[in-house]
Amino acid sequence: MVLEEMMVRVKFKEAGIPNKLNYNRDIEQHIKKFEQDGPLTMNQFIGVMQEAAYKNIPMINKKREKPETSDWLKNLFQERMEALQNGIQEEVKDITKQIKTIKRAERKEYIHQIIDKELDVRDKWAGIRELKKPYKPI
Repeated sequence: MVLEEMMVRVKFKEAGIPNKLNYNRDIEQHIKKFEQDGPLTMNQFIGVMQEAAYKNIPMINKKREKPETSDWLKNLFQERMEALQNGIQEEVKDITKQIKTIKRAERKEYIHQIIDKELDVRDKWAGIRELKKPYKPI
């Protein structure tokens, strides 16, 4: 599997006994291959585990992406990932600041669109109060 594909966070379903056995067998086989060349590094071991998981454990399908995420913001996420891989911490901090400000601006724009389209005068202010409150999980 390509490294870029593996960097995306994937959720897995509960694995059954056959899946777990196949997963463990694949890890053992890969470790034996790598140990012929010398001891495993942590990154190699993580890669082996990820590859075995992608092969043997069923994945949960990804939800749709939110409509307010722009292409520009997605590109910034990719740039930040590249900077992280290259170890450039200052660039990572700068890009993170840009991402936060852009997300805030896009959220405001999205809220304004919702308010303008869907709410009447009474519901408008109740909706604004609800939308201004930060997300609180149950």
